[in-house]
Amino acid sequence: TINSFKSKPFTDHFRAQANVEIPLAEKILLRFGYTPDELKLRDCTPKLYLTKEEIDNVRKITGGVKYGCLMFGSRINHLKGRWDFDYHLLNIAEQYKDYPVYYYSEFDLDKTEWGMIFKNKTNISHLNLREQLTLKYLADFNLGYHAGINDAILGNGKDNIILTPYPNWKETHIRN
Repeated sequence: TINSFKSKPFTDHFRAQANVEIPLAEKILLRFGYTPDELKLRDCTPKLYLTKEEIDNVRKITGGVKYGCLMFGSRINHLKGRWDFDYHLLNIAEQYKDYPVYYYSEFDLDKTEWGMIFKNKTNISHLNLREQLTLKYLADFNLGYHAGINDAILGNGKDNIILTPYPNWKETHIRN
């Protein structure tokens, strides 16, 4: 345990922030010696490794049918609740209206267009984070607001339509 540190710490954090347009996962790989040309040939999207038990638990929850997930949480206080530009997602959501959906939301979906589109919906806020991740990762589609949990499931090869309030992606985006 260190109780005090008198020297200036040496880090290379400034290099990770040098080009905010490069995804953070790629910055880490570049730091380990990969070249930009090598990264163009690699899939750097996140991958979740699920246990058989986790997959079986989701199948129990969903009954094994095709489904989707919605996620409408926000850490940005002035965006808690409905976002002014939800219409971008609403247009896409219409193609999935007959699917059952599992959702996490900071607002009541029944009082919105989301409740009108998705009649068969189940709130998943009672599930732990790993269960929510597994449910989202195995979903046929995910619609929602930009958040870490949505970033974590992007390597699933499914339809993931994520809305962001940020004017540019910075290092939080993931290619592909």
